[in-house]
Amino acid sequence: MKSNIFKSFVAAVAVVFGAAALTGCQDHFDDWDLASPVAENKANISILDFKKEFWQESDNYCIQIPARPDGSHYIISGRVVSSDEQSNVFKSLYIQDETGVMPLSINQYSLYVNNRIGQEIVIDLTGLYCGRYAAQFQVGGISYDDKTGDASTYFMAPEIYAMHREYNGNPEPEKIDTLLVEDLSSISGDDILKWQGQLVRFNNVTFDNANNPDNNQLCNEYHSSGYSQKITGSFGSVDIRTSGYSTFWNMKLPTKACDVVGILASYNSNWQVTLIDANGIMNVGDPTAWGIKTKPYTVEQALGFADADNVTGWVKGYIVGTIQPEITTVSSNADIQWAGTEPFIIDSYVVIAQTPEVRDYTQCLLVPLASGSPLYSYVNLADHAENAGRWLNIRGRFSRDMGMAALAGNDGAATSFQLEGVDVPGSEEPEPGDDGDGSEENPYTVAQAIANNSGTAWVKGIIVGCMNSNNNYTLEVTAPFTVASNVYIADKATETNTAKMLPIQLVAGTDIRSAVNLVDNPGNAGKTLSIQGSLERYFQQPGLKSPTAYKLDGQGGGDTPVTPPAGGSGTGTEADPYDVAAAIAKVGTGAAWVKGYIVGCMNSNNNYTLEVTAPFTVASNVYLAASATETNTANMLPVQLVAGTDIRSAVNLVDNPGNAGKVLTIQGSLEKYFQQPGLKSPTAYKLDGQGSGDTPVTPPAADGGTEDKPYSVADVLGLNNPGTTSWVEGYIIGSSNGANGAFVPNLAATGNAGSNILLAVDPAETDPAKMLPVQLVAGTDIRQQLNLIDNPDNLGKKVKIEGKLEKYFARPGLKSPSAFQLL
Repeated sequence: MKSNIFKSFVAAVAVVFGAAALTGCQDHFDDWDLASPVAENKANISILDFKKEFWQESDNYCIQIPARPDGSHYIISGRVVSSDEQSNVFKSLYIQDETGVMPLSINQYSLYVNNRIGQEIVIDLTGLYCGRYAAQFQVGGISYDDKTGDASTYFMAPEIYAMHREYNGNPEPEKIDTLLVEDLSSISGDDILKWQGQLVRFNNVTFDNANNPDNNQLCNEYHSSGYSQKITGSFGSVDIRTSGYSTFWNMKLPTKACDVVGILASYNSNWQVTLIDANGIMNVGDPTAWGIKTKPYTVEQALGFADADNVTGWVKGYIVGTIQPEITTVSSNADIQWAGTEPFIIDSYVVIAQTPEVRDYTQCLLVPLASGSPLYSYVNLADHAENAGRWLNIRGRFSRDMGMAALAGNDGAATSFQLEGVDVPGSEEPEPGDDGDGSEENPYTVAQAIANNSGTAWVKGIIVGCMNSNNNYTLEVTAPFTVASNVYIADKATETNTAKMLPIQLVAGTDIRSAVNLVDNPGNAGKTLSIQGSLERYFQQPGLKSPTAYKLDGQGGGDTPVTPPAGGSGTGTEADPYDVAAAIAKVGTGAAWVKGYIVGCMNSNNNYTLEVTAPFTVASNVYLAASATETNTANMLPVQLVAGTDIRSAVNLVDNPGNAGKVLTIQGSLEKYFQQPGLKSPTAYKLDGQGSGDTPVTPPAADGGTEDKPYSVADVLGLNNPGTTSWVEGYIIGSSNGANGAFVPNLAATGNAGSNILLAVDPAETDPAKMLPVQLVAGTDIRQQLNLIDNPDNLGKKVKIEGKLEKYFARPGLKSPSAFQLL
């Protein structure tokens, strides 16, 4: 059954994007007058099984696809679900079979011309390359990092793609499946392989910046590398990524709720969605709102969600019976005691169906009745045979139980169900209070704080739990609680949707954290918290940070100012470095010296696990603390170790496991790293008092580095890389082709690298000491427009480019460029 998880829903509401929205803007593709091609090869492995066979946990790796053990080739097939006609999908095709989607990375524009939406393509994978690039699994060619020599899966030549692909039949967009996303946070494990690259739909969402007049279009700059706008709905939140080269880059964000359809991709382990065209934003002002209490799913829709086990909502159906006594697995219609065969015996379940006449268990949903709950008391058939034939509207998660589709996760509360003709006391959940004005006397509701997440204000809500970011971002709602750094509040104590909750930061070392956190105060769960703080994003959703005062059930700390972390000392000089607590408090203030014990390194490839004992696996960072035995990462300072530098070579724990426990004194820029206060772009260090000495950071000139007055290459070479973002101007004279981070200038017109360019004051410069290497980040439009492989005519041209001044090829350079102009 094709996409049995979601097919029934998509069919029921007629929103198959391939058949409805996509073809609407590409009608000229639907009337081919050509002979139908027939592929000679046939698929011998599904896309999902192929991904499982070649999947590795590293975010970046590359494998040349071998022959199968029996000597045959790996062959997959799928239908195209993407199009680059409106220039938002970049040099990629996404093909879908019944199990998943395979992204194909191809170094060619206008792929849509010969690879139309709905076209079935058969790919002989053997000899191509596969792996993950920025955590996304794809098939393509191979590329090598100029600094590390590491291989990653990148674009394949279009000629290679043509040699390995066959077309089978003509495009049939109506055979594409669009998968409804109900709970993005629940996608983990093997589900990630299934969902990466899928054509997905988000119903009834809003754009976070829709009412922000300074940031209310999809992309913020024409011909930029791209911009992310966030949508929020019952599923959670996700970024919508739009290229500045797309034809709809400046489309205004809808101010009303809508539905969104696009390609779901994983970028550095974060989900993001790429619109195929402007029609991906649809039903503005009249979104699809299935699964809510007033518009519940039908039983037929719920059956389609059962195998996914990640869709939660209301469902309405007719009670048609219960299970027979002593049945543990339902395998036939005889295992159900149907309505009309009273007296009913089993009181712990009911069975609901689309209509009262259904007598086929495969078309029914099993509903467990929580013992002692209002649901049990009012609904069970043993006590209320009259309920047979009545409709039941009930909330839960669609799953499987006892061999049939079932509802899970319903606690039986009066607010979690409705029964036809029965008035259940307490079934109408109280609505949140009137809107507030953000004052202490009249605080905002949680809904208000989410909708207007800016400024400083008081907010009032009920504490429902805390977020454990170390356990796949799990919301803990019952004791024992394990995280003291945050709580989540909602307008209703029964709220289960984190998109309707406000995460509250509890700053280490403050009275507010001591009084409010659930680790030390588990009884606070369910209490009403009024709290004052800065309304801003936290845990990638609207939140409240840096709280300054609070009340619990009306009693609290009044005006309790936040104090800096305990023990902060030092002046930030080499002679008197900041301790870790002071550095945390000083983040964002520029470059400084910091001193602390090395306690471990963060492995972002393993659910952000702090490694504190050998063997260590990550060389890109270390964590410092005031004590060698510190275990709370909130009391630690993450330190970036830049690839190709002497500091990384000397300090990292992979090559120097004995550094664990040593005292590190290090100079660098105090800024956010790993979403917490950190130190980046280090320039000097000492280990147990011995190190590289004092390499001071030279501040940039006060009158340069702007777009109107960019630095010259000579300026930048003399600044010793202060870590600032600045504009630089110079002539493109070549690229560096050295492996493993070696700086090997190539000033010829051919044979250049695509990952960087070299700038100089003089277009005829030959002295390497007067050259500035500029990083061109893979997958960006800036790399596409500036690299010398695809744009050899750029050699000798003058360019003005904005980026971060930091070490590159172990020398002064410019990285992470964000804008440019060819002059």
